[in-house]
Amino acid sequence: MEYDGMQYENTVGGLSLVKGTDRDFVDIPESVSELKVISIGQEAFKGFTQLRKVVIPASVETVCHNAFAYCSSLQSVTFSEGLREIANYAFLMCSSLEELVLPDSLKSAGIWSFGYCRALRHISIAPSTKLGVSCFTCTFLDENNNPLKLADVPGGIYEKEEGSNELIAVARREGEPAEIPVISMTQTFDPKNPVFSKYRPVMDTGVTFADIAGLEDVKEAIRELIITPFKRADLYRRFGMESGGGVLLYGPPGTGKTMLAQAIATEVDAAFFSVKGSDLISKYVGESEQNVKKLFKAARSLPVSVIFFDEFEVIGRARGNDLQPWSDKLLSELLAQMQGFEKNEGTLLVLAATNMPWTIDSALLRPGRFNRRIYVSLPDTEAREQIVRNCLDGLPVAPDFDYGKAAEITDGFNAADVTEFCNRLKLSAIKRSIDSDRDEVICMKDMENASSMKSSVNPLDLAKLDAFSKM
Repeated sequence: MEYDGMQYENTVGGLSLVKGTDRDFVDIPESVSELKVISIGQEAFKGFTQLRKVVIPASVETVCHNAFAYCSSLQSVTFSEGLREIANYAFLMCSSLEELVLPDSLKSAGIWSFGYCRALRHISIAPSTKLGVSCFTCTFLDENNNPLKLADVPGGIYEKEEGSNELIAVARREGEPAEIPVISMTQTFDPKNPVFSKYRPVMDTGVTFADIAGLEDVKEAIRELIITPFKRADLYRRFGMESGGGVLLYGPPGTGKTMLAQAIATEVDAAFFSVKGSDLISKYVGESEQNVKKLFKAARSLPVSVIFFDEFEVIGRARGNDLQPWSDKLLSELLAQMQGFEKNEGTLLVLAATNMPWTIDSALLRPGRFNRRIYVSLPDTEAREQIVRNCLDGLPVAPDFDYGKAAEITDGFNAADVTEFCNRLKLSAIKRSIDSDRDEVICMKDMENASSMKSSVNPLDLAKLDAFSKM
């Protein structure tokens, strides 16, 4: 049934508000048609950006999963005695919420229920309320405010993990350094959840920017165009700038675009969904579009996610240039999933990598989609030398081995080519060891043997990429 612009459904003991309304102020009624409103349903107000103030009546016992998640303008919530449960992620990313006065009747607040509510400055909560893991993670509290009655140690407010003495950060104080440990993303990932049956994330890629040789200008561009806007969406919003939208990494093959995407996921502490076109394409009518929906649904079910489309030209190719029956519909579904994506509040980041950016449909390159583009070019001399050093680190190498000469020989190589060049050095040394029946080391002779190797990069493609980067 509908009342005051909101939808209600019958449930055991009364009604559940299943679909709210996106307006400045919502006063939820205690009853509709003489039936008590006892719960606010899953995702009832999720993503409503106009909502600023909510009053929850005493009849409501449960605020369900994701009920107010991503309501980025929500500043005030009035709770009443009678509320017993706030479910997982209920107020996740309500980044304008400044104060919480939770009733004594509240029995539990689920995992991440107030996660990333970065504007919170005061919390009042009964000591008997059971808090889920990471309930207030990345919440900033005033210097002397510790209403949770938990372990107060340098750097923040912590709770003990069940069954151990390990302290888990649930909040850190205003002004404290960003390196305060917070709960691992893996504790919010349930592999048995059917939403992950088709697309399962990597919770820790194990790759950082330090693992990527060179590309310092690319890393700086990534920090400026991706990481800072993603982490500080609130600051961008304050100055009237959008912080969301996708990012297109383009450049020759083998230049480290996948590793960069993995490092970005590490930097923002996100679950990492890596997919290729073949992972989405199906011969069955309508299934390719459904796969896109399933992917985005899985990513959005976690607090912070990165979706990485590798070989993006396969699914992002300009419409009308492909005879495949699934092509246009799959692309249309992708565009639909990214509709309004520029208003992202630091919860989902979409990256794509391609060697042929000129083939991508122009609709995907518009603001809010993949309008931010970063050219990942061939490694320079310094980067190539560092790759060689990394590849040969810990191996038997002659003292007079000239790493600079190796960088010179590999001019025009991509990172994968330089790695293959190093493999040829190793194989040459192995062959010499077998021939001489003694332990040899990698030396300049091996460099001479490997110097005939040619770059795998097509000069014509490189010219096209350079031209695209100047557009």
